[in-house]
Amino acid sequence: LTKTGSHILPLTLDPNTPIVTIDFNRTYLLDGYNESCQRTGYLYNVKNDGQLELFTLENAPDSGILLKSVPDALDNNILEIDDAKAGIDCANHIEVTSGSLDDHYTDLNASDFETVNCTCEDDIEFFVAGAGSIHVKPTSVLTDFSVALQFPKYNHNSLNLNKVTNCTIWLYTQTFEEKTPVQIRLTDSEGNIIVRPLNVDGNKHLLQKFQFEIGLGAYIHTGMFTDATAWQYLVGSSFNWDIKRFEVFFHGATLSFPAIPHAWIDGLAIGGVEVYAVAKIVEPTKVMITFPRTDVKSQKELQVVADTELLNRKTATQKLTLTCTFQPSLRYTGYLVDVFIPQNDIGYYNGSTPVPVKYRVMSIRHIAEPGGNLIRGHDAISVLTLVKHEEGASVDPTRLKITNTPQATVNARLTNRIQVLEKSVTGSNAGPSAGESGGGWPDTVPFFEILDKLTLDNLAIWKDSGNYIDLVWDD
Repeated sequence: LTKTGSHILPLTLDPNTPIVTIDFNRTYLLDGYNESCQRTGYLYNVKNDGQLELFTLENAPDSGILLKSVPDALDNNILEIDDAKAGIDCANHIEVTSGSLDDHYTDLNASDFETVNCTCEDDIEFFVAGAGSIHVKPTSVLTDFSVALQFPKYNHNSLNLNKVTNCTIWLYTQTFEEKTPVQIRLTDSEGNIIVRPLNVDGNKHLLQKFQFEIGLGAYIHTGMFTDATAWQYLVGSSFNWDIKRFEVFFHGATLSFPAIPHAWIDGLAIGGVEVYAVAKIVEPTKVMITFPRTDVKSQKELQVVADTELLNRKTATQKLTLTCTFQPSLRYTGYLVDVFIPQNDIGYYNGSTPVPVKYRVMSIRHIAEPGGNLIRGHDAISVLTLVKHEEGASVDPTRLKITNTPQATVNARLTNRIQVLEKSVTGSNAGPSAGESGGGWPDTVPFFEILDKLTLDNLAIWKDSGNYIDLVWDD
């Protein structure tokens, strides 16, 4: 803040608060704060004394104010209730679509993979797409190992590939062998298995892109395992392309590398496989809303979007606008208030004790007309837009946090910016040279070339102990 010449007083942070660096180019300070907070699940206020206040949605400060409307009560401070201003439709079945499969199944979802002779975890430091990759760790030396997605999963009973299409996947094995044998293994609904051999160059120290045909009509070699560029039968002699298991198999037993060879998987894309998330409440009458979110490239994040939208739309009182008597102590958005309107099913009585509902203030508007009559003889009122603070977390979709860690948020943002760069930069025979990592793994980042259109097939995006790749271009 001091570097920008701002009058805002710097914030004293809790030492446990994560520090995230996001580079902005020609961006207003307000826009930078808005994006940073929105993407990482934080809110902020600038108080009247210039002090910056920052807090997470889950730990929003409580104003201690009770807003109530109870029949015949003398201390009511709610003058009008308008729950129609939420601007959304109620629904009990939400479907959020995201287009064709494009890294959704290999982005921060390691826990969804079945493993054999290995473990896997999300890696937000070594990846080429989205916010991270799948890091596979064998449990012993010189042993075959694999990871797989077993269907039903992600709202698909199976991947029914009834026509030929392209499959793309990025792989790397830490073997230092020029041709490390890897297989894509598919199991259909009848138990037949086909394999697609791939040779990963373990000397390149980077994720490498593989693309091949998949689906009904793709060539399957019927002889011995001699054709390394085609599908081959492993079990059975036919294949119906109704895929129940998608497996990446690593031939660790045939390697000469003495250590345990870690592997990485990223950027799985299959044309024609539609990605969507569902959230629903079983009720006698189904009220369904479907809407697109093609900007979300992670199945996990897409499910969070669907779950949040369901929370936001399942009742009419999830959001509401209240016109209240003047509330001068309520100055800043993001704070919590208690709302008690039992006749509208907002709160209830536990015996004779009122139990209010927590709402978070999204907007405040104080209106005064001295000597006037704004509502019911009041010359000063406060109009509040509120969202229910359910289970300690906000369900406001404009403040939706859809990443597991702040660094993953930065990764996703960087990926989007690189995609824009890839589409816009032209030239020839130019590119930055390799960089050193400072002793971490992987230890090099290879150069990339600009040929007609900039391609990033050989660029590994990574961060290691404070070292970054800087991509600089003019907006």
